[in-house]
Amino acid sequence: MGNDRLYHQVGGLFTTASAVMIPIGQTKSIAKGLTEFTIGEVGGFIGGQASYHGTRLLGGSEQDPQRATLVGNILGGLAASSAARRFSLNEPIAARVTKPAYNRQQLLKNLENSRLARKSSRFDDYLRREYQLKGRYFAERITMPDGKYAYLSNDIDKATGTPIPVRYRNYLKANDSINWPNYNGFSLDLKGRPIMAPAFLKTGDLLDRYGESGGTFTSPIVDHKVIPFNKRGLPYPEGYQNYHQYKVLEDITIENVKFGYDNLAYKDKFILDKLMKDYKFSLDDIATPQKGMIDLVFGSGGGIQIKLGTSVSWYEKLGLIKEIK
Repeated sequence: MGNDRLYHQVGGLFTTASAVMIPIGQTKSIAKGLTEFTIGEVGGFIGGQASYHGTRLLGGSEQDPQRATLVGNILGGLAASSAARRFSLNEPIAARVTKPAYNRQQLLKNLENSRLARKSSRFDDYLRREYQLKGRYFAERITMPDGKYAYLSNDIDKATGTPIPVRYRNYLKANDSINWPNYNGFSLDLKGRPIMAPAFLKTGDLLDRYGESGGTFTSPIVDHKVIPFNKRGLPYPEGYQNYHQYKVLEDITIENVKFGYDNLAYKDKFILDKLMKDYKFSLDDIATPQKGMIDLVFGSGGGIQIKLGTSVSWYEKLGLIKEIK
C-alpha cells in the first residue's frame, strides 16, 4: 500500500469519527447524533469531491488532491477531538436539570402513606397474634365502599347473617361484641338517670331510622328536618345500614294498640305473646314509646331518639305505622 493511499485512509477514519462524535455530543442523543452524522456524511462527500476535482483542474498531480484531503481530514479530526473533550455522554444529570421532574412534597406524602399502611398492617398482625394467644376474638379490619376502615364485631347482623362492622375497635367489649351504652343511650341527669318522657306519637307524625325494621330505635322528622347520622350515637360506619322513613297511621295509644293486637292473625299473636314474656315488655310499653336526647356515645350524639316499645315491624303489623321510604 502506498504512503499517499495510507494517509488518505487514516484521514478518512478521522473524518468518520469526527462526523459521528460531534452531532452526538451536541444533541446528547445517540439516535439524533447518528441522524445528523448521516446528513453530514453526504455533505462531506460532496465537498471532498469538489476539492479533489478542483485541485486536478488547477493542474495538480493525482497525489496533490489526496494530500490536500489528508490535511483537511487531520484538521477535522483535531476539531472533533477538541469538541469531544467539551462534553460527556455520562454528564451528571444535575448539571442539565434545573427543576426537579417530580413534586417533592407529593413524593414525601406518598412515602409516608405507604409507611403508615405497612405499620398499620404490622400492628394488626401483632394484635391478631396476641388475641389468638389469649383465646380472644380479633376484630378484623375491613375497607368499606367509601374507602374508610371498619372493624368486624362478634355480633351478627340478623338481616344479613354477617358480623356487624363498627368504626373503631374501642367500640367493642373484651369479647368483641358491641359495647352498647347503658339506659339505651339516653342522656343522663346529675344523678345518672336517663332523661326521657313519653313521645305521644300522633297520626301523621314521621319517624326514621338506619337499619331494618327489626330494631326499636327511631328519630322524629320535624318540619322535614332529618337528624344527621353523626348525631344518632351509632357505632356503624355511615352507609352500612339502609335509611328508612315511617308515617304514623294511628295515634299510639293503649286503645289503638289493643285494637291492633286483637286483629292479629293467631300465629302472629302467639309469637308476640312469647316475645313479651321472654323480653319482659307489655302492650302498655308498646303504647308508650319514650323520647329523649341521645347521649355522647360512639363518638357522636346530641340528636333526639324515640325508643319504641318493641320492634318497628310489630308496629307495622299492629297497623300503627307504615314505611313510606
